[in-house]
This record gives sequence, C-alpha cells and structure tokens, in this order.
Amino acid sequence: MKFKLKITTYEYPDSLISDIQTGEIEYSLWGRLDFMINETTFFQNADGLSEEEMGTSSISSLGLTIPVHGFMCSFLEKINDIGNKAIIVDERQIDKELVMEIQGGNVIFAIRHKRSFRVHWYDGEKVSRSEKMPITKCNSVPIDVFKQGMMIGIQEYLDKILSKFPKLKQVEEFNDLYKQVSNYI
Repeated sequence: MKFKLKITTYEYPDSLISDIQTGEIEYSLWGRLDFMINETTFFQNADGLSEEEMGTSSISSLGLTIPVHGFMCSFLEKINDIGNKAIIVDERQIDKELVMEIQGGNVIFAIRHKRSFRVHWYDGEKVSRSEKMPITKCNSVPIDVFKQGMMIGIQEYLDKILSKFPKLKQVEEFNDLYKQVSNYI
C-alpha cells in the first residue's frame, strides 16, 4: 500500500520569513491537504458535501483547506503517539479535526466536524453521522506506512518552501521544524 500527504498552498505571503519568526505564519499561510492512498485522493468523494454535514470550511475533491503551518506543527507534536493512542489534530481556525485511531496494525483516520450538535465524519467514501469513527477501505493504512507518508509529505512541502525562500536557512524556527522532520525520515 502507498500513502502520502500532499500539501498545496495558495500563495506564499510576502512576509513569510518574518511570519515564521513571529508565529504569525499560523494565520497567514493557508493551503490544502490531501491524503493519497495508492495514488487516489482521499477526498475523491467530497464534492457536494452540505454545510449541515461538514460545516463551512472548505472540503472538496481537491482536499481540505486549512492553515498549513498550524496543522503541521500540531501533527508533529503528536506523531510519536500514533500507534499508542487515539490522536486528534485540530487547527483552531477551522471546524474540522483529523482523527486517527489504531485498530490492529493500522491507523484509521477520518475528518470530523464536531461543532454542530451532531458529529459528522468524512471517511473517504461518504459522510456519516456517528459518535464512532467509521472504518472503510479508504481510511485504513498500516501504521508505519501512514507515519512515513505523512512525514515525507511534510518534508517535500518544507523543501518546496525552502527552494522559494532560501533565506529560511537562517531562520531558527524553520530550521528546528526542518530538522525534526528530517531526523524522523
């Protein structure tokens, strides 16, 4: 099985370097996340999801629109817990969470919209209303494959930013993040 995180940004702010240094990057750098499973997008069935089911932030066949830097940092804080307990990666600015649970040797993951009176899940096939995360062929990935695919996707994203902004090599906050990802891979 192949799995990889794909991160796409809309535009890089002119203030990217100073935003990283000050922490403002969590608010200024938006993009899309996608999870490629055997080269098929996890969000292939996400077009047409209603606001009632999945809230107002953007989820479509192109992926999940999210503040990229905040998501990455939240994920990296929790990566070592994957395989040991359920993990929730949220980004305070949107109404979605990436929830990861372990079943056997697999990570089961889904997007949860929980800010309404009912909990809705997008599992790669459909939206369902349930207190428990649904399990489908689209949201179950072996633990090691999942972790590696997430970290490779983050590494590629950081390399892309670095190629556009070489001065980031001089920014301690960026270097710390880059080293954390590079050491994991």
